[in-house]
Amino acid sequence: MDASALHHLDLNLLVSLHKLFEYKNVTHAAQAIHISQPALSAQLAKLRSSFNDPLLIPAIEGKGMVLTEKAEALIEPLKNLMHCLYVIHDTEPKFDPKKDKRVFRIAVSDSASVSIVSPLIQFLSDLPNNQLQIEFVQYHQSKIVQQLAQDQIDLAIDLENNLPENFPSLLLMDEDLVLCFRQGHQLQKKKSITMEEYCSLEHIVVNTNEMNLAGYTDIVLQSLGYKRFVRHSISHFLLAAECLQHTDYVCTLPCNLVEGTHFNLHFIELPFQSIRYRLRMIWHPKHQHNPSIQWLREEIFGLVK
Repeated sequence: MDASALHHLDLNLLVSLHKLFEYKNVTHAAQAIHISQPALSAQLAKLRSSFNDPLLIPAIEGKGMVLTEKAEALIEPLKNLMHCLYVIHDTEPKFDPKKDKRVFRIAVSDSASVSIVSPLIQFLSDLPNNQLQIEFVQYHQSKIVQQLAQDQIDLAIDLENNLPENFPSLLLMDEDLVLCFRQGHQLQKKKSITMEEYCSLEHIVVNTNEMNLAGYTDIVLQSLGYKRFVRHSISHFLLAAECLQHTDYVCTLPCNLVEGTHFNLHFIELPFQSIRYRLRMIWHPKHQHNPSIQWLREEIFGLVK
């Protein structure tokens, strides 16, 4: 079928023709589609030219018009076309979390996984639909844009500063950083500490991805004219928490990570105004109205709020 043969047809004209066939009266058909009678008469002239046929002619007896043989032959295919157009117009992607099968792919950074993964897995395990699955894809900060564009992942969750801009997003957490230490540490007796005390302590820092929370904290300290004593650098938050349990080291961490782990850690407020722990979730704009991804976004947001 040569599609170029249809270039001269206007769908709006076919909608008008459908109403003309129904009413067999230009005035009544014009009222039905909310245009003027002269405008519909002009459209009928174009239709007659396109189909090389009068289509509707004045009735010999009484008012109104009668259909030509060509028009009569068009009634059924035109009716089918109108039905298809309504279906096309009203078609929306659907998702039912109670019965649909779906594998969600999420890239979660280490800093985010401590807060997100456990409650999310628990949530899914409690669902009656066991056909919903989550695949946690290895997080590569430099590949996030490509992964989202190529549908390799549905969502990416990380510290706000690490994520690419210009993507639709939701802020999941916005919390203070605190100074963490083991039970029985000398700091446990203190209600507050000075900047000098903070900097003299033996710190472990958590480096996550190409950008890191420790780096931002040190930038703040440098702007205030201070430098802390960094003893070790660790790549995961949970390893840092484990290390704190067995040493006198301290670590600057988000408050929720301390309260959300099984480690018996204590914390004290920082003696300076640091950056905040802002955890954000992003997705590709083309999936803004995808019902399954929209459902998952809302569920994750609800889990952390």
